[in-house]
Amino acid sequence: SYLHMEILIDLLQGKPVEERMKAELLIPSVVTDTINEALFDEIGDNILECDGDRISVVEDYREDILEVLEISI
Repeated sequence: SYLHMEILIDLLQGKPVEERMKAELLIPSVVTDTINEALFDEIGDNILECDGDRISVVEDYREDILEVLEISI
C-alpha cells in the first residue's frame, strides 16, 4: 500500500516511523512482514527486521531496495 511505501522510504531516510504507525494503528511486525513479502521476489531476502516496536532496514540490502524502488536518497 501507499502507506507501507511511505514507511519504507522514511526508514531508508532514517526517519522515525513509530509514532506514525501508532497513529495509523499499525503493528510493527505486520508492517515488516508486509513490506518484506512485497519486495521478496525482487530482493530475494527480507529487507526489514522488527525488534518489538522498532523496524530497521537490513543495511546489506539498502542499495538493492533503492534500485528496485527507483529512488535515490
